[in-house]
Amino acid sequence: ALTVAGLWYFYTQLLKPRSHIDPIPFDTTGWKTGDTRTRAAMYGDLVRLLQTSKPTRREVVSMLGTPQSEKSARSSESETYIVYVIDRGQQILGTPFHDKMGIAFDADGAFSHVTSWD
Repeated sequence: ALTVAGLWYFYTQLLKPRSHIDPIPFDTTGWKTGDTRTRAAMYGDLVRLLQTSKPTRREVVSMLGTPQSEKSARSSESETYIVYVIDRGQQILGTPFHDKMGIAFDADGAFSHVTSWD
């Protein structure tokens, strides 16, 4: 019972969403000038766009601006992620907890996939 109570407290008091995010269409200018919440609202539409158009790394950076970081994709050492921060509304102890969106490219700069993690 103590474990259930502890989990309930952890979820309801420490890990609670700040607010619901309504999806909005992806817009290059909005992404580049918007905050991490705006980016989270565009995430679904952006993923569909990337999976459909399969842009090159150069095209993605042109669309989204300079990434916050770059890292090796775990699935393959020949793939790298460019990483952008998004805010899906989660908070821990009242502090926003941001997710990362990674867009993977192979060594030639061709689109591979997109994913997100915390």
